[in-house]
Amino acid sequence: ADLGLTNIEFAAQDVLELRAEAAYDLVMGCNMLNFMNTPDKLARACANLCRAARPGGLIAVQTPHFWTLFEPFTRIPLLQFLPIGLQDRIAPARAKRPLMTDNRLPSLGELERAFSSCGARVLAVHRPSRLRRWLGYPVILWARR
Repeated sequence: ADLGLTNIEFAAQDVLELRAEAAYDLVMGCNMLNFMNTPDKLARACANLCRAARPGGLIAVQTPHFWTLFEPFTRIPLLQFLPIGLQDRIAPARAKRPLMTDNRLPSLGELERAFSSCGARVLAVHRPSRLRRWLGYPVILWARR
């Protein structure tokens, strides 16, 4: 508004409930795909993001990823590699999170397949530097519908 722009709309919506059809030039998802705790939910979320972008529109997601030394929300080393039941016992003991079952870190390949399967073409993946990747920094993925 300060710049006098009138053709910008911001909308915050639940990605699993997103019903927009080819409505946006740019659809962004920040730190939410990791809460799609099953492969089916991840695929549905990516499909909804794709459907919301107009043909030729861009989709940008920033998400923590699986291959990191420190689990990004608890900062506990290697936590995501343990069975979920053990994660659920360790995380609360360290007073970090009550449960880990709501969180599932996707791999980069999983993200690329999910977006490709809904008709989006992955344009670029910005991985953090090696050190930042191991410290748990997120990846940013750009796709075009």
